[in-house]
Amino acid sequence: MSVNKILERLGTHRKTSSDQWLAVCPAHNDRSPSLHVREKEDGRILIHCKAGCGATEVLDAIGLTYSDLFPETDEHYSGFKPVKRDVIDDYVVELWNANRAAGKLPTAEEKERYRQALANGGKPNNFVDELLDSL
Repeated sequence: MSVNKILERLGTHRKTSSDQWLAVCPAHNDRSPSLHVREKEDGRILIHCKAGCGATEVLDAIGLTYSDLFPETDEHYSGFKPVKRDVIDDYVVELWNANRAAGKLPTAEEKERYRQALANGGKPNNFVDELLDSL
C-alpha cells in the first residue's frame, strides 16, 4: 500500500519533510497531531504515535494491518535476509506471554497465530524481557 492511501485514511495531516508527515492519531482523542508517518526509500511505511499508542491500535483504528505498511512487491527487499520461521514463532510466543502478563486480551487472530507458533515448536527466548529491562 502506498503512503498516500494511508494518509487518506488518517485524514488531517501535513508534510514535515520530503518523506515524513504528521497526522492526528486515530487511536486516541488527539487534540494536536502526534502521529508521525514516514516512508522509507525501500517503500516501507513507519508509524509512531508520540502519545504512546501502539502501531496495532493505530492500524486497527483505520482498518489496516501490518502488511499494509510494506510495498506490494518484493523488489526493494533483495538485500534483506529472510527471517527463519522458528525465530518468528519464538517471537510470537514471547509476545503472547508478555501481552498476557500485562493483562492485554488477545484477538481471535492473535490466538490462532499463537496456536500455530506453538504447533511449529515456538518457545520464548527472553528477548522481550531483556528489552523491557533495558528501558
